[in-house]
Amino acid sequence: MLGFTSEPSSLIYHSVGESVTVTCASEYAATGITVAVKWFKDTTTDITTDSTYTVNSAANTDETEWESSIVFDLVSSMNAAKYNCQYTFTGDNVGSSDQDSIDSSTATLSQRSIDGPSLTKQYVVTGGTVAFQCTAYGVETTTISWEKGDVALSESDGVEPGPYADGAITSTLTLTDVVAASEATYKCIHSGDDTLEASIELDVYDIAVTNKEVKSGEETTLTCSVSGVTAAVSFAWTDMTENSNVAYVGDGGSQSSLLLVTPNIDTTYSCTVTDGNSVAAAEVIVTLNVFTITSPVNTYIEAGSETSLVCAVEGNTGIAAYAWYKVVDSGNTAIGSATEATYTISSPATDDNGEYYCQVTMTVSDVANGPFSSETATLYVRSLAFAATTEVTTDSTDLVCTYTGDNDLISVQWTSPDGETIDADSGITTDAYGGGVVVSTYALTGITKDSGGDYKCIFSFNHGADLKKTTALQVNYLTGMADMYYSPESLSVVFAGTTEPTVVWSIGGVEYSDQTGFTPSISSDWDSNTITFQLGVEMSEFAEGASVEVILATVTSGEYTYTTTTNLYKREITVALAASATMTDASVPESFTCAATGEANAEFSISWYIDDVLIEDSSDGVTIVEAAVAGNDFQRESTLSINVNTSPLYNGIIKCTAVWAALPGISADSSCDVNAIGASMEENSFSNSDGDGIMTCIVWDDAAPKSFTWTKDGSEDAIVAVADSIKIESNTDDATHTSTLNYVDMSFGKGGSYQCVVVFNDDSTRTLTTALQLLYARFDPGTPYFVHDETVAFSCIYYGLNEPSTVEWYKGSDDTNANVISPGDKYAIVTGDFAQSERTSVITFSSVAVTDSGDYTCKWFTSTFNPMATMDLNIRSLTMDSEDSYYSLDGTISLTCNYAGVDEGTVAWYFGSTLLEDVDDDKFTIDDGSFADDAQAFTLVVDDVDPENHAGAYSCKITLTDTDTITDSTTVVIRKASVINNAGEVQSSIVVDSGELSAKCMLEADAVPSDVKWYLEDAELSFADEADYIVNTNTKQLDSSFQYFSNITIKNFVASREGTYKCKFLYSDDNNAETSTAVIFAEVEPSSDCVFVDILTSDQATLTCTYTANDAAVSVDFTLPDMTTVAGTLEDFASSTQEGTHLFTGLSSASDGAYTCTFTLSGGETVSAVSRLTARSAVIAASSVTLSPSLIVRASITLTCTVADGAKSITWYKNDAEFTESDYKTVSRSGDGDDLVSEIYFTIADDSAGTYTCKGSQYDDFCPSDNIFTSADVVLSIIAAVPITNPADAVVLQGSDHTFSCVFPDPFGDSETPEIVWSFDGNTMLSNGDYYTNGELVIDGALVTDDDATDTITTSLTISSVTDEAEGEYMCTIKWGTIYIKSNAATLTVQAITTGPVTTNVVDGTDAVLTCITSGDSASVITFHTSSDGSDVSKVDTVVITSDSASPVVSTGVLTISGVSVANADMYYCKAAWGDESVMSTGAFLTVLRIESGSMETTAWGVTDLLATFKCESGAMLLKNADGDAYLDSDDNKVYAAATIAWQYEDSDSAWQAADADKFTPSASMTSSVGIRTSPLKVGPLTADDDDLKVRCVITYTADTANNFNGGVVTSEALTLKLASVTDFTVSSDTITNGDTITLTCVATGETAPTFTFYTRGAAFDESKYTFVSGPTTETSGTTYTAMYVTTTKQATIIQGGQTAYCEASYGTGMGSDVAELTLTTYYDCASVDIPILGKDLGVIKTYADDESAGTRTATASCPADTADIRYDIQASVNSGITAVCDRETGKYTPSFLAACMLKSSFSGHYYQAKYDLTTISGFTICGPDSTGEWTEDNIIAKLTTDEAVCGPYERIDCLREETCTVDAANTGCTWDAPDFTYKITVIFATAVFTLDERSALMATTGGSIKINGCTASYSKRKRRSALETDFQLEALLNSNGTSVIQVDAENPKDSILSTVQLLFGAFGVVAMTTLFAGIIILRKKPRTGLLESDSESEIADC
Repeated sequence: MLGFTSEPSSLIYHSVGESVTVTCASEYAATGITVAVKWFKDTTTDITTDSTYTVNSAANTDETEWESSIVFDLVSSMNAAKYNCQYTFTGDNVGSSDQDSIDSSTATLSQRSIDGPSLTKQYVVTGGTVAFQCTAYGVETTTISWEKGDVALSESDGVEPGPYADGAITSTLTLTDVVAASEATYKCIHSGDDTLEASIELDVYDIAVTNKEVKSGEETTLTCSVSGVTAAVSFAWTDMTENSNVAYVGDGGSQSSLLLVTPNIDTTYSCTVTDGNSVAAAEVIVTLNVFTITSPVNTYIEAGSETSLVCAVEGNTGIAAYAWYKVVDSGNTAIGSATEATYTISSPATDDNGEYYCQVTMTVSDVANGPFSSETATLYVRSLAFAATTEVTTDSTDLVCTYTGDNDLISVQWTSPDGETIDADSGITTDAYGGGVVVSTYALTGITKDSGGDYKCIFSFNHGADLKKTTALQVNYLTGMADMYYSPESLSVVFAGTTEPTVVWSIGGVEYSDQTGFTPSISSDWDSNTITFQLGVEMSEFAEGASVEVILATVTSGEYTYTTTTNLYKREITVALAASATMTDASVPESFTCAATGEANAEFSISWYIDDVLIEDSSDGVTIVEAAVAGNDFQRESTLSINVNTSPLYNGIIKCTAVWAALPGISADSSCDVNAIGASMEENSFSNSDGDGIMTCIVWDDAAPKSFTWTKDGSEDAIVAVADSIKIESNTDDATHTSTLNYVDMSFGKGGSYQCVVVFNDDSTRTLTTALQLLYARFDPGTPYFVHDETVAFSCIYYGLNEPSTVEWYKGSDDTNANVISPGDKYAIVTGDFAQSERTSVITFSSVAVTDSGDYTCKWFTSTFNPMATMDLNIRSLTMDSEDSYYSLDGTISLTCNYAGVDEGTVAWYFGSTLLEDVDDDKFTIDDGSFADDAQAFTLVVDDVDPENHAGAYSCKITLTDTDTITDSTTVVIRKASVINNAGEVQSSIVVDSGELSAKCMLEADAVPSDVKWYLEDAELSFADEADYIVNTNTKQLDSSFQYFSNITIKNFVASREGTYKCKFLYSDDNNAETSTAVIFAEVEPSSDCVFVDILTSDQATLTCTYTANDAAVSVDFTLPDMTTVAGTLEDFASSTQEGTHLFTGLSSASDGAYTCTFTLSGGETVSAVSRLTARSAVIAASSVTLSPSLIVRASITLTCTVADGAKSITWYKNDAEFTESDYKTVSRSGDGDDLVSEIYFTIADDSAGTYTCKGSQYDDFCPSDNIFTSADVVLSIIAAVPITNPADAVVLQGSDHTFSCVFPDPFGDSETPEIVWSFDGNTMLSNGDYYTNGELVIDGALVTDDDATDTITTSLTISSVTDEAEGEYMCTIKWGTIYIKSNAATLTVQAITTGPVTTNVVDGTDAVLTCITSGDSASVITFHTSSDGSDVSKVDTVVITSDSASPVVSTGVLTISGVSVANADMYYCKAAWGDESVMSTGAFLTVLRIESGSMETTAWGVTDLLATFKCESGAMLLKNADGDAYLDSDDNKVYAAATIAWQYEDSDSAWQAADADKFTPSASMTSSVGIRTSPLKVGPLTADDDDLKVRCVITYTADTANNFNGGVVTSEALTLKLASVTDFTVSSDTITNGDTITLTCVATGETAPTFTFYTRGAAFDESKYTFVSGPTTETSGTTYTAMYVTTTKQATIIQGGQTAYCEASYGTGMGSDVAELTLTTYYDCASVDIPILGKDLGVIKTYADDESAGTRTATASCPADTADIRYDIQASVNSGITAVCDRETGKYTPSFLAACMLKSSFSGHYYQAKYDLTTISGFTICGPDSTGEWTEDNIIAKLTTDEAVCGPYERIDCLREETCTVDAANTGCTWDAPDFTYKITVIFATAVFTLDERSALMATTGGSIKINGCTASYSKRKRRSALETDFQLEALLNSNGTSVIQVDAENPKDSILSTVQLLFGAFGVVAMTTLFAGIIILRKKPRTGLLESDSESEIADC
């Protein structure tokens, strides 16, 4: 086997310039084998033939080995080069192919070298130790030698050679206890090359640290300084306190270090100094002695309340001096007067707010340390401003509470006067807390008079007491007088509020004092917080026209005074309107008269109103006459005459108002409710634009008419509604009633005369007539017309019988000349011919703009009516910016819709058919833009879109208020690229903290891209060229889109690969999608994984994390376990690293958990790390509360040790020795939540004094290091407890004073102030010696303590005016904290009256019992006395005294008074005596309840059929004294004696019976404020037999033992009943005619004169039917009273059967009245009734004949005489007659109208017309422009006007044949309207005729139809051949029979028709218009050949 026998050494050491030899050797067999050798450098470079090297290869001498060597000189570039040899053997059987090679091991060539200390100089403190090391690289024989300067050093000098390993040897030189002489340069030398050496300079220095005494917790500076050093050193400080290894970094200059520390206890610190590189260190130790300052605490105080801040020093060895400071912005201000430990502010104000602290200067051995400052304490001075009282005069007010102070406020509450908290939502608004000034406002609304009282605002705080303020709300509502009054009966002032007011009236500036015409009164007493003051005014005391001076009312309520003023005038209506009136056609003209009076009639005027609308004198149909009343300077009169009744206008309230010009606010008025009854209808009615014929009949009446009936042409058949054809609708609006007849889609045949017949409520009728015509205009298309393109054209169509003469177009809705449209460049107007009752005009716009929108009106002009129509034209457009498609490449869709139009609209956006809405936090943003210049842009933005859910059709649709809509749409294509994480969330940046980048780019699109590329900083990434780069893609098919993913991974990610990465998806349409993300390299490490804090030692810790990245972080945050975040401190960024720290203070166990430090990068990215913090403290507590308890032996104490959030264990210690369970008992105690609690209990023994602590231990799996922490100390001391002197037992007399005393030892002297407590019967007394039971004072005590003695304390309790309730045991106790001493109990016995006589109420005639009970050490002697003279009661022998043998002894005395009466009512008291000592009870009053006969009425009056009332009065309220004050129960409520009231009556046998029949009705009793009960009895209904009836009442009182009332029965004397009534009521006349004056007489009887009232309805006579004349006047005769009332009738009442009149005799309030009635019947006066003409009055002559005995009137109508041209006719109808009769019982004529005269107008001519259809004769025309021969227009006219035998009218029309008429050639002619031929012949009558029959006879035809072919005369005939072709057809067509004649004046046919219609309608009024119009209807017959239409008499007749 081939192999090496010798190979190169792995390491070869040489120096530069030396020759190097490397050798190899291998076994060798010379025979048949050859060897080839190669040498390689660095394993790949063949150097065998390199001239730098010499290679020698040959077999050794014995040919057993083949040796090879390579020799070369070492140069520095060869350092670390590697060399090896390769042998290739060739020969038989060598290897598998007779050849094989082997490679030697590699030799690494290294230069010899030596490494010494890294520093050139080392600094060592005097006495310190330092060690230097050198390492030499070379062969195994290499050694190192040391020299100091040039002196060699040996092992005795501290040299240690060290072993050789891995080509190197290390030697150490250690120097100990160095001194200044040790300073030198030390050198180490390589043995293989003495030129190789290393050296270091040693510099020796000294170190010193200052000693100090400081305040605990005060930051102070320790200085560690060096000397003898020439370069900067570094310092390190360490806290050497037990269990602490806290290290600090000092801060100082180059040769010293300053350490800032804050020690809490005496603490030892070490300062270690190094040169910054050496491991050697020097240390010096110093101990800081500390003392503590107890800082003042935050204090919260209300402004004005004294407060103190306290500062104290403990643990000090020197003398403390104090100074106080206030912290201010400009510098802390010393408070000169504050030099003690306590700083007191007697009356703090808000200016005193701020931070305060004390400074302590500690002087020890004349050395002043400090000053040291305490912690600051904040003084929070709070003020609350709230008005003490608030006045309210409206129904709302704002109560405002203003707080000024700190920002600690947590809540604000309000309470109402009842103490209830007011709901915060009930009008309370409070400023946001935190502003220093907080205003809370209670908006109190709905304030009533009962709302007064105390309202309180309460401000509560996190710290400190609540602030409370109260305002007394004083509600004062004064309803004052108006500015002025005219003629009032009284003036009223109403006050409602909190405090009862008073009023003072002043008249003309003079306080009221019985001035004439005025009477003050109070109309309602102060009740329910309301009172009404009145000043009665008797205007009759003042002359007409008087102006009374100013009236002033001054109302005073408590501290508030209010005034109200008015001016009083005598201004009155002297003549008033009737309350109501009825106005009909028959009663007009109707007159109303009104008169008024005032200071001067020239200063006011009278106006008239109908329903508050002014009636002008110029108003149609009215006349107003107004003037001053002659001979009177003060009165003015006005008369309103209504002359027509043609509309509902005057159905309403007519009012006359007198208004004074100088004072328009003053007016007097009178009103009349007028029921105007009438009906009307337009004379002409026309169809509307829809073609509906509409007629409306109007009726006005307070009540709807009984019926409406529609007829036509006077027919008696009523028109009825027909579905979809005829509509009849009625409507009522207040007093207006309408009936509308509507012919839907009216035809010409529906025109004519229509009648509306109204039946009123009184059954009278009225027939109204209108003429209906079919005539209208309309648009096509209809209005509104919406145009969305650039073409506008529309038509206006006229429809009617008469051809319109012309049409006009208008821009706008008004047909004014200014709006006329003229054809031109803008508009083209084309109007067609009139045909088939229609004519069309078309308007076309040549250019269209949105501003062309608006109204367009067309108006047709005819001879009868000019119909108009208005078109609402709207030109608009809506277009999208993206018409066909829109590409979204950034995840956002942004679309715009542009609208143009003159009207604003509302746009809705749609995705497909789904409406899109813009709601909060959604993807859609819709902006409607603004409408300006007739345009508006609407935008839709959709965020975060994807193609799956958001691609597709989007449309915008605008909707306008006129219902027009426009829509436009586009297709949205979405391609969105996003860099996402594994959760699919978009990543704007990626932070790489693990060494590998993974990025995923997702494309959401409509199609898969053609390619994807990645870029770094815009340079495309090549994944084929980088082994660390990996890329792959995948595709996901969704329902309607694709998700395409490109994923890259970059391994070995380093900072240089940081940058912006972009992915780009490519498409053939160039709508590519791309996105990018920032990739950042960053790492974070915490300084410590676990941090422990002992909270008692320090409650703070600093956490540190180190951040490594390319760029600096911008911030560092620390996230706490509760996930809250705090900002950390970010250090400077250097060498790619940066530290973040945060000092956490106020730590507690709740602070435990993971703390995450998070660095935020400039782009917002974050990177973080976690540390775990544990904070613990052992909190010790003692049951004594204080941690320095002093307890009595045999007492017990419980100690509790709590570690919040738990620990591993708790151990107890006493005096530093472990306190085991044999020393105490463990109390079972579990902590809250995870707390660990140890609780021990032990009894105090003589040896229990000592110091007790507990220690906790904490570690866990995450942080396994055990941490021990110790509690504070509990120092226990022991004392004994025995009083020196106990209080003594005593007996005292009630009302006298007594003192108890105790003496106690005082073990603490002045060091502690004891608390002394006295108790009574085991209950603690107040600190002032008082004792209360149930809120009442029972012991009035006073405590005095004397501690002047050195070792004792004396306390005494003095009880003043001892009562029996003070009897019992007394004990005193002294306490020092938890230590106390109790005395023995002392018993106090009291000689007292325990129960005296009590207030007693008894019933008249019963017995009274008074009791007195005493208590004492023996029995007492009891006597009773009256208060009047103090003498013994006369019946002393009735006092019974008993005593028991108990202790104390109880004695009882009882006094009985039999058969009491009012004389026994008095004050009683009892007296108790023990020997010479006695006491007197308080007085008790004896009251007697009885029937109060002296105040009762013994007679009651009543009216027959009504009720009479008796009243029984009795005592009801228990009294307590002779003044009548009410006896009060335990709740301070008045006590009333319950009683049963029974009534009896005397029967015919003079026996008393129970009044329980139906006639007797007892009413509920009422009790007055003075305690008198009134019990009514109502008797009735009364009859005549009840006169002199006698009754009495029986009162049975119910016993009430709880209030010392025993009850009883009393009976009243007899009471008597008397009756009163009306006896007679008559009228002066049996027959009454309207206008008569009548007298009513009424007779009544009674004890006193009654008040008579005459009325017809309500409480007065009906002013609409009667006019007051005088009365009532009354005459008296004994007990009979006669009253007379005179009135004049002014309206008939017969139609309603007369009217009932009443006489009422009223006997006063409560007694009732008696009423009699009779019927007054008033007849109509026909002489005053006029009758109207039915229809138009053409001069009807009316005459009248009266029958006064029968009361009737007959009217007769006649016409004017006929003339030659005018004839009259008169005919009776259903509603009219030639004569009519008026009846006095109806006041109306029968029939209702006189007939009208009808005018007969003449017919002066007529025409004949025929029309032919020539469809069958192709190419042939007659009368047309291309007609030839005899068929031209001229020849046809010649045929029609020529008298010949065959053609023309002369041989056919009778009047021409008989020569009674002539042809009117001017109006005779023909027309051609292919294929129709029409001719017309007009004739003029020789003599006018007046009837249709006469006209028809003249126009009759004889011998067939009129011919126009085959004439005898020559009319330029056609060529014969042409004529033959058509003659046959013409003969058949033109000889069709039938003619029709329609009446038309020859001179002006159109005017004649209209004038005829007008004449007929005017003459006949109700002529059937249909018949008239039928005469001008052209009947249409349309055979396919021959005559189409002709007008003939026969067809008229048929129609």
